[in-house]
Amino acid sequence: MIEHDNIIDVLKYLFELSDAKNITIDGKVATVEDLQESYKEALVNLADLLGVSELYLK
Repeated sequence: MIEHDNIIDVLKYLFELSDAKNITIDGKVATVEDLQESYKEALVNLADLLGVSELYLK
């Protein structure tokens, strides 16, 4: 998991991920599930930075 230190970096990562082509994770072509996990990890990081971890702890 990539953990960013600020909100801007998380948002940049999400925008880059949404525009990426030929995404590989651990040396293999990313599946839909891999992409969903990457987005979820970034959103959890963002929620933590915003102090709203209750969004994913429910």
